[in-house]
Amino acid sequence: MLSRPMFTTRAPEVAAVASIKQRAGKWQARIHRGSVTRSKTFLLKVDAVRWARKQDIELDRLSAGLPETGSEGFNCPTLGALITRYKAEVTPKKKGAKQERYKLDGFLRHKLATAKADAIKSTDITAYRDERLQVLAGNTVKNELNLLSAVFKHAELEWGMRIKNPVKGLKRPPDGARSVRILDLKALESLRAEAMANKREDLSALIMLATQTGARLGELLSIQRSDIDLELGFIRLRTSKNGEPRVLPLTPASSEAVITLLSAEASPWLFPRPADHYKYAFSRLTTKCGVEWATFHSLRHLAVTRMLESGLSVTETAAISGHKTVHMLKRYTHHSHSHLRRQVLDRLG
Repeated sequence: MLSRPMFTTRAPEVAAVASIKQRAGKWQARIHRGSVTRSKTFLLKVDAVRWARKQDIELDRLSAGLPETGSEGFNCPTLGALITRYKAEVTPKKKGAKQERYKLDGFLRHKLATAKADAIKSTDITAYRDERLQVLAGNTVKNELNLLSAVFKHAELEWGMRIKNPVKGLKRPPDGARSVRILDLKALESLRAEAMANKREDLSALIMLATQTGARLGELLSIQRSDIDLELGFIRLRTSKNGEPRVLPLTPASSEAVITLLSAEASPWLFPRPADHYKYAFSRLTTKCGVEWATFHSLRHLAVTRMLESGLSVTETAAISGHKTVHMLKRYTHHSHSHLRRQVLDRLG
């Protein structure tokens, strides 16, 4: 007599259902399987899709009785290893790569770099924040925390590591009331006169353009002859620190400086020498003129202050200087108190 074969019952496989929806300018990814629902919100749709796919794989592993990736058998690298990889793969693609490498090297010298990345807690980052605030300004520490958070986020989203970001949600230090020391016009003329006395017409013209346009040194050094339109009176910046092109209006004084450079140099670049050369030359000028505290960026501060005091609106000034938000210009408003008083006297007095 044939025996009836034995059959075991098995619950039917339940497929994961993923949805990507846009809500309030962000992208929410939600994945549902059986009684399990997971969701997360992202700024970019591509990140939401990537996360949903990864969650689908994780739920497959769980349904098969396997541990989640990153829980068992995952040898988490140290924070230093993550930073080193980030510095090699991600940092070179950024405009401020040189400055970012400097910050990342600072992280590597800290004791936290030797700890396993998944063992670092928010309390460890809090201690780091408070330690750094003893020697650095609040805004500098905030930028460090944001960079550290970017490393953790990249490790999770791009490298597939299940590492909790201990910096996420941590309270950032306030910027603090930073005073911006402004060069006066007498010191500016002294710097240009000293440059001309040393037969550095290019340096004198560079100082003139910086104080007339508010452009950064790197932006001025990126100018090519083809970017200049003297007939219409502007210079087109193809790239800038904030990643957006913009136009620099030329005044009669800055136009004259540009014409001098165009007649003297055969290079396609308006300023053909490297940035370090001009920084060093400017530093020597400030020492000779008794304003050792000034840096080339001080010329940008002077330019922005003069724009505001001349009557340009904050938005007009930001369009010329390249400040991405109006909030960033607020530090200059206290330098315009005398201008505000003159305006009140002229219009209301």
